[in-house]
Amino acid sequence: MTGFDPDRLDNAAQLDFGAELGTVVQSHGELATALKKKHNTITAIYKQAGKLLRVKQDKRWSELGLIGADSALDERFIRVCFADEVQGIRGALDWPRYWFECMNWLQSSFPDGKYADVVGLCKAAEREEYTEEQDYSLNAGRYVGVVIEGDDMTEDEFSDNLSKLKHNFTKLSEESIQLEQSITKNLEKFLLEKFI
Repeated sequence: MTGFDPDRLDNAAQLDFGAELGTVVQSHGELATALKKKHNTITAIYKQAGKLLRVKQDKRWSELGLIGADSALDERFIRVCFADEVQGIRGALDWPRYWFECMNWLQSSFPDGKYADVVGLCKAAEREEYTEEQDYSLNAGRYVGVVIEGDDMTEDEFSDNLSKLKHNFTKLSEESIQLEQSITKNLEKFLLEKFI
């Protein structure tokens, strides 16, 4: 990999770098998979040893700091390989994948490397549009619109899908009311039989 050339700041340079980064991301993915397998093996061996040897009762394991080593190993493994969603931390091997995905998204949104209005993302509004037509509102939703995502559905297909989902929801809601009533009757019947 030759790396990113700061003297080349055009779209072609980003595409070249993205292609090279793609190979790094693939290699990192393979490395992370191999590390995960080895990590799982080591953790399984540690836990098995703990069960067989009853290490919590062995002073030598405590002196060597091996009690709780599986938790420390898990923590380090997460820091190296994977993102920790709760704390908002990315693992070292996760960063190239993250940047690769960002570059791909950027290239898919702006394939020529130049600004263009993109429905659901951005729009350059003229002054007249936001002053007179929108009463000085700078709310982005008034300008950029909404993209209906999902296998390139048309608006009619989306509407049909939404109607089906509404029908299923209504049907399930009615069934839940019937089940609730049935459960209540059975509980009352059980309580009456049990305590009377």
